[in-house]
Amino acid sequence: MKIIDFINMQYGMEVVSVEVLRDWIGKVFLVVTKEKKYIYKQFREKNNPYAIQSTWVQEQLMENKIPVPMIIPTVENQLYSIYENCVCILYAFVNGSELERGERLAELGNLCGKMRKCMERSRNTLAIHGREFFVDRYLKIIQKKKFGDELRFRQIADTLLRYLKDIPTGFIHGDFHAGNIFVKKDTLLVYDFDACANAYPVYDIATICDGTDYFSLDECNFTQGKTVTLNRMKTFLTGYEQYYTVSEAEQLAVLACIGIRHYDIQATIIETLGIDCIDQAFLSQQLQWLDHWCAVCKL
Repeated sequence: MKIIDFINMQYGMEVVSVEVLRDWIGKVFLVVTKEKKYIYKQFREKNNPYAIQSTWVQEQLMENKIPVPMIIPTVENQLYSIYENCVCILYAFVNGSELERGERLAELGNLCGKMRKCMERSRNTLAIHGREFFVDRYLKIIQKKKFGDELRFRQIADTLLRYLKDIPTGFIHGDFHAGNIFVKKDTLLVYDFDACANAYPVYDIATICDGTDYFSLDECNFTQGKTVTLNRMKTFLTGYEQYYTVSEAEQLAVLACIGIRHYDIQATIIETLGIDCIDQAFLSQQLQWLDHWCAVCKL
């Protein structure tokens, strides 16, 4: 069945057109009817459990008046449908703009803290993300690539993870960067809850406050990036600490999480695009980046 016919059947619509906007970790479609526009997201089959989890997370956040995109239920009042064995979710179209990186950090801190507090009362159990999710997925890929300095990647991972020992755990968005936050009539809306979990909340702080360039090996990227990160975090915490106090150990862990995020992001990308999307030169550059970040931050 064509996707346009499937949407019509599942949602009782008369769709005029369906256009692919993005096809990467999942497919994102623009759905147009005579009256409205919608966003339809088709997840990869292996991510079905996370997709289903995202629906009840967003439902709980919305019930607590936390701004997230509205999920449109099916004619059978389900929050998702299954097309070609993949979970699909239909969202109301948001006519807004993507937030600029480093902007409105105090508001984001307040919003992030409020989401975490709300999910403490969750009716369901979140996926748990720890070492296996954050670093071991990438280390297994490096091993398969037979990278010559695999041991150094493992040593850095062990070093970074030590900063997460004994710090608080709780709800995280998991991909809390500016690209997943829209501005609509001055309201901040959070998108893409695919990676949310019970993990280390400092990870979200690191993601939104990160002042580094992911690929640059320029010295300024590390020295200035650290300064920008710490300054952004200071502003972010003015909002966040209305809900949670962040200790010195947690603030130091934020710097470690910026390194850990390299392991996480690369694993997710490679799992989607295939192991041949990277080569030995790329891994060498990543290793240099991590080594330099650890040195500058004295991790």
